[in-house]
Amino acid sequence: MIYNYIHHDHIELGRTKLNVLKLIMDCDIANIKVHKFKPHHLVTHCSDRIKSGAGKSTVNHDVSYLRSVFRIANTLWGVDVDDNLFAKALPTLHHMNLIGRSNRRTRRPTSEEIDELIDGLKERERSRISNIPYVDILNFSILSCMRIGEVCSIKWEDLDRENRSVIVRDRKDPRKKLATI
Repeated sequence: MIYNYIHHDHIELGRTKLNVLKLIMDCDIANIKVHKFKPHHLVTHCSDRIKSGAGKSTVNHDVSYLRSVFRIANTLWGVDVDDNLFAKALPTLHHMNLIGRSNRRTRRPTSEEIDELIDGLKERERSRISNIPYVDILNFSILSCMRIGEVCSIKWEDLDRENRSVIVRDRKDPRKKLATI
């Protein structure tokens, strides 16, 4: 089902969701027949992911993205699947502290660390055939508080010179997928 979901013509996936679903395809949970899939399989998967070093927020993405596949399986492919099993598993996953929100970042890079990054990026700029302005991208990212992916996806038509702003598309924050900065 995951393979079909990933390769469906009318389902658009962001990079993160695509990579998470591909990762899940390589996990033991992907070998369970859909009609035999139970809430305890989800709990076991989440427990295994935590043991392998994944954070609670990362594991929460696994659950969310896998659930999206189950939600449409019946109507899209006629697969008789109980997507309610996710709702049944969630209280246990929370109780066992296997899923949760990401920890707030409290640390910022020091000036020395930023200088090291800039030195490394300058070296990369000198040794590459392409002309990617790594240092400029890093500095713009820092000054605008944008992620590197957000910076690199800006198009000329997103630039508003008059108002000195830019439209940022597909923000990481699910509540603010489109923002003007």
